[in-house]
Amino acid sequence: MPQPHAADLWVLIVDDERHALQNLELALGSHPDWRLAAACETCDQARAALQAGPVDLVLLDIRLRRENGLKFAQEIGASDNPPLIAFVTAYDEHAVEAFDLFALDYLLKPFDDDRFAQLLQRARAMIAMKDRANQAFALSQLIADREAAERGAAPAPVGAFVVRSIGKTERVPVDDILWIKASANYVELVTAERTILHRATMASIETRLRADDFMRVHRTAIIRRSLVRTLEIMNDGTYRATLANGDSVPVSARKAEELREELKKTPD
Repeated sequence: MPQPHAADLWVLIVDDERHALQNLELALGSHPDWRLAAACETCDQARAALQAGPVDLVLLDIRLRRENGLKFAQEIGASDNPPLIAFVTAYDEHAVEAFDLFALDYLLKPFDDDRFAQLLQRARAMIAMKDRANQAFALSQLIADREAAERGAAPAPVGAFVVRSIGKTERVPVDDILWIKASANYVELVTAERTILHRATMASIETRLRADDFMRVHRTAIIRRSLVRTLEIMNDGTYRATLANGDSVPVSARKAEELREELKKTPD
């Protein structure tokens, strides 16, 4: 079996009819630059596949025995960095609803090879467009940093961080970040929903955040000022702050007094 290439894109097929799954797998086999991530008969299987590895495109039937494909598409679309979704169905009456969900395409069964190839071509173009947008954002951030360094100025605060991981690139809005934790050669961007690993130093991250909003309280922690609820001195003499989400964060002795002043500003 040929090994996946870095440029390969991954497809998840969801259809509760075995012969429909086989037909889609066969059609996909004619396009070696697309790989099959999984072929699933239920939404639960599909959820597991989405968690297991990269998926760039979901080919989804609308009428499933146990769940509604449109509702499942809504669920996928609400996730972080969702894949593209194309509906493959024998029924044409749901097309308007499908495109309201920003579906890439609506492929009616039975379909021919040319129509399927058109769907994949459109998907590849959309994915490339998204990647270019993320790359352009990262490049503009890098250029701004270098220009600021040449002027002897601090880099300008950013509205989002571009995070790259295996199989995907995403933008994490600064407004979503609760606090940031050092983790070896990485940092962990902690949001209300999840923690995202980002290859960067605490020093570089600190320069890209607004000082009015964030505060470096420890060599391993940067917190959002407005989320601090308590500051305690522990039995061993160290300090810890509790944030609004319940997380406990280390605070250096040098920063403890500044944080006490910050707490006085917080409205009751």
